[in-house]
Amino acid sequence: MASGHQISQLLDGERVRSYWYGQGAGECVCATCESWDAPDAPKVSLSWKGRQEEHVALTDRFVKSWNILARGLRERFPGREVYVGAWAYGPERTPPVREVLEKNLVIGFVSSFPLLGQKQRAAEGVEYYLIAQLAWDPLQDASAVLEDYYRRGFGSAAEDIKKYFELMEQVHYAILERTRTAIGRFIERNKVFEELYTPEVLSQAEGFLRDAAEKAAGGPEVYGKRVAFIQVGLDLTKLQVEILRVMDEVRESGGKATAAVKRAVELCDRREKLLQENLNGFAVGYTQLIQANTSRGGRDDYQGPPSAAFLKAAGLKQKGVGPQRPSRRAKGRKSF
Repeated sequence: MASGHQISQLLDGERVRSYWYGQGAGECVCATCESWDAPDAPKVSLSWKGRQEEHVALTDRFVKSWNILARGLRERFPGREVYVGAWAYGPERTPPVREVLEKNLVIGFVSSFPLLGQKQRAAEGVEYYLIAQLAWDPLQDASAVLEDYYRRGFGSAAEDIKKYFELMEQVHYAILERTRTAIGRFIERNKVFEELYTPEVLSQAEGFLRDAAEKAAGGPEVYGKRVAFIQVGLDLTKLQVEILRVMDEVRESGGKATAAVKRAVELCDRREKLLQENLNGFAVGYTQLIQANTSRGGRDDYQGPPSAAFLKAAGLKQKGVGPQRPSRRAKGRKSF
């Protein structure tokens, strides 16, 4: 990624120069930067150094700066088809309210599979493939890239895998429409997950993968392995949704609904087993999912496992240890 002063240093034949501003250190709230914000932009949450506050989305300030770079690039290289690449990420994911993008801007949207978090390759593999291809050439036909992914990746099962991902994408878009921002709010999104990942949707998804597995069985072994890889993502999705629903009953009863607490423990044990079994296969991001649930106060009350207080209220013994977080140096990873 280029910094601002490097944006004009295009190589021969290069058409796109990406700009990255080093997100992660926090956002500037000085008067000058805030003067570039749109006061009527949607609200997002800004967090830094243990502090969190609501603020208007920062998209307009970034689009304004990207536009300056894009115009400058055109002026520096007249007669060439040149673009500035930028990323809609975090507090600048929502569309701009007042700024209009220059014609030579290429925007990449950074998101994740919201129910499971980031690095869940069995659920997001197609997204990673598309992003990698478009990062190399953002002007490619995305539909053609996806068709190539399905055809070369899954052979005779291509059409069923395509239907599966398109179905899950529809749910993903519906989730983003129902939450305040692409990041959303934790409790709000949990309710939306339960409403949109209906038994009918999950059954339809299961049917697509079942058909894909049957067709892949007649071809090269690698196609069947890839379908099985995708199946892990659906299995984890189904477990997460069921855990959310059971934890509603646990939470509402204060843990006194013993059967619900037992069921939640069972489901969370199954989730733990699935994560551990696929730890070295790139299918799921164990640490990303478990730490998202346990490292922020109160989240386990929604996504499990049941807290010590709930177990006590249900008359159950607390297990000696919680989820086992693996070393980052896990060995023996496999990909297909």
